[in-house]
Amino acid sequence: MRLRSRVGWPSTRAGLLANSRFRSFWLAQLVSQIGSAAVPVTTTFAVLRIGGNAADLGLVLAVGALTGVVLQVFGGVWADRLPRKTVILVGNLICGVLATGIGLLLLTGQARVWHFMILSIGNGVVRSVQRPATSGLVAQLVPPEQLQSASALLSLTRSVPSTAGPTIASLLVAFAGPGWSYLIDGVSFFACALLMAWIPVHGVARVKESFWRELRAGTMEVLSRGWLWQNLLSHSLWNLGFAMFFVLGPAIVISRSGSVAEWAAISTGITVGSVSGALLALRIKTSRPLVVGNLALLTGAAPFLAMFLKAPIWLVVPAAALATAGLDVLNALWSSTLQQLIPSDKMSRVSAYDWMVSLSITPVGFALAGPLGKAFGPRRALLVPILLILVPSLLASCLPSVRSIRRGARGTARDREGAEPEALEGATAKT
Repeated sequence: MRLRSRVGWPSTRAGLLANSRFRSFWLAQLVSQIGSAAVPVTTTFAVLRIGGNAADLGLVLAVGALTGVVLQVFGGVWADRLPRKTVILVGNLICGVLATGIGLLLLTGQARVWHFMILSIGNGVVRSVQRPATSGLVAQLVPPEQLQSASALLSLTRSVPSTAGPTIASLLVAFAGPGWSYLIDGVSFFACALLMAWIPVHGVARVKESFWRELRAGTMEVLSRGWLWQNLLSHSLWNLGFAMFFVLGPAIVISRSGSVAEWAAISTGITVGSVSGALLALRIKTSRPLVVGNLALLTGAAPFLAMFLKAPIWLVVPAAALATAGLDVLNALWSSTLQQLIPSDKMSRVSAYDWMVSLSITPVGFALAGPLGKAFGPRRALLVPILLILVPSLLASCLPSVRSIRRGARGTARDREGAEPEALEGATAKT
């Protein structure tokens, strides 16, 4: 039996950032994202600068990704068992210590490749708990009718800093050394933890069962809701297909023109599309969020179709932007729907399954793209991801269980624990 504390929400008419608790959380995420923007590129420079090679760099990145995938579902259980604010706060402190330590080692010339492996594994462990905890915490901080806007704003917070990340990293490495990038990252984590500490969170009081019982309960929560596992399956196939773009795309573009600049332009279009999609998601209002979200995913086929038809680069770039814009629209609609329809005390476990599917299937797409391109030629191989994107997304949008998920005038699924989402038509808050 679950016990819930009542939360007094601020007036939704005052705007999302008028909610002081969410505003503090949003600022914390913004500070962290700005501080971390340069780190992905810096890591490449740093590992190679200390004597590592491409294989070392690949191992550093792989161990972190593998750690996150393996521990994701277990992290979701802990994110539901422990206070989510505490999970995120402690995670930021751990990441701050790791980043600061690497920065100091680089500045003193003591950094080794195995140090980066420890950093990568540590970050993977923290992410496996923090990601599902964040999904659950947002549902505690924001009233139901603002969940879609909250998801879109947080997506925007992640996208915008990343646009300047490579440039910032290059400047820091060139003029100050990679160590300073990690020190800035460490400071941003500590600042994020400080902001998190000031957020009052009304927790969800409940009777805890054994770890394995709660793991099973999270699994059954996913399997018992047709619309949920059907969307996860569809989204996994989308991820599988779209991941191939980052292997087949450069092969086609560079072989056609011999210019790396064209692929750089496409990469910029991808980033711009992500920002545009998050902005669009702030404005979208729909009574059938999952139908609209799955239809938005159809745009993912645009850059593949453009390259298959040998379109000029000035058409491929906006096609790539359109693809990621559709993805961000889906992400906002999907996240807010989960946060409304899944009981709060199971939200992190369900979110963990969502993350696990995305994180585990993407490397498979990377791995398959090369053999497909070699077997059929890069251009003909584009037909495979096109089908993987279009067919599942279309089918998902037509499924009765998916179409039955609607947003009505009042109430949320979180107020009706144990009820099936399909029985809540007209009851969930419209965004």
